[in-house]
Amino acid sequence: MSRTMQDRFPDVLANAFEAVSDAPNGIPKIRELILDLAVRGKLVPQSGEWRELTLEDIIADGPKNGWSPRTVEYQTEIRTLSLSATTSGRFDGTKFKYVDCDLGRVEKYWLCPNDILIQRANSMEYVGVSAVYLGDPRSFIYPDLMMRVRLKEKESVPFVWLSLSSPTSRDYMRERATGTSGSMPKINQKVVRSIPLFLPPIAEQKRIVTKVDALMALCDELEAKQSERQTVHLNLHKASLACLSADRRPADVEDSGACLLADREFADRWRHVADNFDTLITTPESVTTLRQTILDLAVRGKLVPQDPNDEPAISPTDRDDMPNGWAMVQYVGLTELVTSGSRGWKEYYSSTGALFIRAQNIKHDLLDLTDAAYVQLPGKVEGKRARVQQHDILVTITGANVTITALVSEPIGEAYISQHIALTRPKDPKMTPWLHLCFLTPASARGRLQQLAYGDKPGLNLANIRELPIPVPPIAEQKRIVAKVDALMALCNALEAKLRSAQTVSADLATATVSMSSGDDR
Repeated sequence: MSRTMQDRFPDVLANAFEAVSDAPNGIPKIRELILDLAVRGKLVPQSGEWRELTLEDIIADGPKNGWSPRTVEYQTEIRTLSLSATTSGRFDGTKFKYVDCDLGRVEKYWLCPNDILIQRANSMEYVGVSAVYLGDPRSFIYPDLMMRVRLKEKESVPFVWLSLSSPTSRDYMRERATGTSGSMPKINQKVVRSIPLFLPPIAEQKRIVTKVDALMALCDELEAKQSERQTVHLNLHKASLACLSADRRPADVEDSGACLLADREFADRWRHVADNFDTLITTPESVTTLRQTILDLAVRGKLVPQDPNDEPAISPTDRDDMPNGWAMVQYVGLTELVTSGSRGWKEYYSSTGALFIRAQNIKHDLLDLTDAAYVQLPGKVEGKRARVQQHDILVTITGANVTITALVSEPIGEAYISQHIALTRPKDPKMTPWLHLCFLTPASARGRLQQLAYGDKPGLNLANIRELPIPVPPIAEQKRIVAKVDALMALCNALEAKLRSAQTVSADLATATVSMSSGDDR
């Protein structure tokens, strides 16, 4: 933080900023601190007595819930705000829909300038968010998920909005929000009326609002510079990894010297990334990109040295883009079974019996049986054809988890799959780890399945899986690649855990610093 910029902060804010600005969510916490200090009289010199009251004491009209009539796609005289019009805490007049109904029905819902809109229902993060309406009279109505409040003194609107946006008021509303488990938290009019406020004289209100506006603009400036730095770093990170994936081996030149030079260039690029992990890999998100790059290199034969003495698993393909000894074949040629579960399993559900694997049991490309279902099957059931075995590869073909895969690496006993899962059984179990790796890789089967799955209705059919093009290196090379990938993924996991731990510590420090900076007296 520059000396000039630091001078523009009050001392307490400058000290807090130095401690938390680079922490995750650091600048948003500074914004919260600014609001907290503002509404407790610690941001500018006080010039008069502050009144302790509730929001109800200064309301001229409301709070009143809005109305949500059916919207239409064509233009009408009536525009209703979307909930997103105030989610940011600022009014956004571009977020609206049209309503086609009698004007008399909406008369009491027209908004006027300086109305305060409060979200009475949303996620716990956003319930209670308020914004000041800045549009023209009778230009918008507001929806049922908002409440409208009009104050007796229009001059107090900016300061009251700051108060409603402060951490104390937001926490007050969240703590009183109601709703059944899984439903949208809601606050009622009684909660809004009872919100505690401290109100200074009008002149002091104006000075506070002016100061807050200036400090928030400074936060905007700092946030933009931080974002720019992060973008530069992200581009550097992506460029370094892209250099690894770039294939500089001449595709149409049978020149062993040129190929050897290309291999050395790749080794140099990989060494550069490995030697600069601390500067290139600084966030958990950048580890994700590294994982994808490792998988990409693996399925292209660039992760481990090739051995010309390795026996090809399948007759090599005469393609310039394939490494020596590799073949490209359809997945069906490598399998003895590609099928999916049948319908009608619900009638066989039981508290004991055979495992029943559903789409939700395939998470993060692993088989997770912590909440597995069970089935008791009669002797003749069509679904028994999809009984799961060790070394099978399972792929989710419908639903939110579409394209997610799992390898059945251990003996599983009697188990069956639902209709939302494809079961594939490689002919050669020794090849299963390699094939599973291809199903994890955006540059191979995973990427192809994602292209096929995400249309108007996400989903895959068995033909999509059978026809997948799969690169097949020699079995010995497959083992070397899989072992190398496992080792590098373990490194990525450790690195990601370290970065997330550092972020947590940094975030906790930021929270504690902001809390200490605010103090507990008004």
